[in-house]
Amino acid sequence: MARKDDIIDTGFPGIKQKKSNGKYIVTLDLGRQRVPDKKTGQMKLKQVKTTRTVDTLREARAIIGENNAEKARRKQTGVTSKMTFELAFQDFMDYKKPDWDATNLERNKSYQKRLNAYFGDMEVKKIDVLEIEKFFRWCQQEQGEFGPLQNITIGSYKSILSKFFKFMSKRTSLYGELGNPVKNAEVGEVELFEATTLTAEQVNDIFRYMLDNEHDTAIIVGWSLACFTGMRRGEIAGLRWGDIDWENKKIHILRQRKRVSKTHYDKGWIESVPKKGKENAKTPEGRKERWTAFPDPLAFVLTAAKRQQEVYSRREVTDDDYVYRQKADLVNDVICSPDAITKRNNDMQNRYNKKRKEAEKEELEHYRLHDLRHTHASLCLNGGVLPFQVYYSMGHSFNKHTDPTTLKVYLHDDGDRSQINDFISELITTPLEIFDFEDDLLTPKQRNSKRINLRNDEV
Repeated sequence: MARKDDIIDTGFPGIKQKKSNGKYIVTLDLGRQRVPDKKTGQMKLKQVKTTRTVDTLREARAIIGENNAEKARRKQTGVTSKMTFELAFQDFMDYKKPDWDATNLERNKSYQKRLNAYFGDMEVKKIDVLEIEKFFRWCQQEQGEFGPLQNITIGSYKSILSKFFKFMSKRTSLYGELGNPVKNAEVGEVELFEATTLTAEQVNDIFRYMLDNEHDTAIIVGWSLACFTGMRRGEIAGLRWGDIDWENKKIHILRQRKRVSKTHYDKGWIESVPKKGKENAKTPEGRKERWTAFPDPLAFVLTAAKRQQEVYSRREVTDDDYVYRQKADLVNDVICSPDAITKRNNDMQNRYNKKRKEAEKEELEHYRLHDLRHTHASLCLNGGVLPFQVYYSMGHSFNKHTDPTTLKVYLHDDGDRSQINDFISELITTPLEIFDFEDDLLTPKQRNSKRINLRNDEV
């Protein structure tokens, strides 16, 4: 930056000269532009100025002239009022709200917050393809309180923006003649996450490791429910003891626990119907309720988990109690979140791979908890289980365009999961033995005394 005593006023607005080298400094007023706020990431109108240095006064005056001409071209003429994006999008939200269930409404509110942060006070008529693509690039970067998004998520924003412009195009009296700039906007290459499926041998090896080493049955419960039944993590978190039919060997999936983002900083969890179900549907099919499998290895794990819950909570377990309860949850009497199930599975994987490394065995590639759902379907279908049992057990629907009419129209699910139960029970060759978790409640002196008594009994 030049010193004040080194600057000469040329008499032309916006043009100064430096004494030291004779060059001319041109200050250009670029007008009010939408730029991101450094703290919040929100796009705001700000007066933008810039400077350029040239060798001659003629060049400086030419630059000033070009800038003034550009400002004149950008100046609005004949406009008495404008519809901002924020106002128009709120109209769209109010119109669509009755058609959305609680899940869609909360998700679209979070979309609205990010969209308003960028487009907000911008006139909807001026949003073109280039502006939409600039928004997509903005989403890919850290923007204040808004974290970066992957292209697959940005694709969801493209979808709701497309619906928004379609909504406006049908109301020309309010918004004027508008096209759909979203249609031709490029999101970028969308990379889909490829699932990691486990083999039968890997499933048995992990299961054996957990039975021998994990002293919190909740870890084994979460893994087993995902792998042996294909349940989603929200459904695992929402499962209660009363949902299990021990006699007929099946589990009733009635609900899931899911996240509701009230604001960026305040996140809560609620219970709702399973994924893609309608909260106010009058039929189990509409709510996406279903019966899933309950094979013998899972029955063994849940029996142990129930016993551990009673030991730590010092009371009998009731039908309304949740099945997935970590030891810390039982002691503190709190409900576990789906995020915790994922974290505990990841932590278990690290311990499992550490054990394999110590035994000089190859470490297992990292897999997500949801990959166990893929593993369940893959093993069952490749193992010869009837496809419709797998579809219904996992909560999938038949494709009306490709599925045979006999299956699509005339097949009615009776809840029988015997084929899956038999297959998983045969697949798990691991001996069903588990640690004595009641030892966890003993003092070191009591544990030592117990070991001595066991040795004396053997003698």
